[in-house]
Amino acid sequence: MVRAEAKAKARAKARGLELELELEPEPEPEPKPEPEPEPEPEPEPEWAVQYGVEPTVFDAQSQLGGLWKYKEAETEFSTVSKHCVINTSKELTCYSDFVPQAEDANYMHNTKV
Repeated sequence: MVRAEAKAKARAKARGLELELELEPEPEPEPKPEPEPEPEPEPEPEWAVQYGVEPTVFDAQSQLGGLWKYKEAETEFSTVSKHCVINTSKELTCYSDFVPQAEDANYMHNTKV
């Protein structure tokens, strides 16, 4: 809005007219309250055990690996491409108690995830 008023004033001045615009200060936006941080989910059931909770784990498939387990046949579950490589480093992706081997590529193939 201020820019449009400045343009109008410049056009009037170019025509030799004097134009006075009284600009009202724009109200400052009210600060937004910070949202409550959501609790982060635990990455593995063993964390629950460390805190004295007996977890019950359910999985929709008979194999470990979830989305990263490549499946040749079409199923109701999603799968990665046969040649998919992760886009985060192995150091960033791994769990502290399940560390990839040193000789594994930094950006691992889906068979190593």
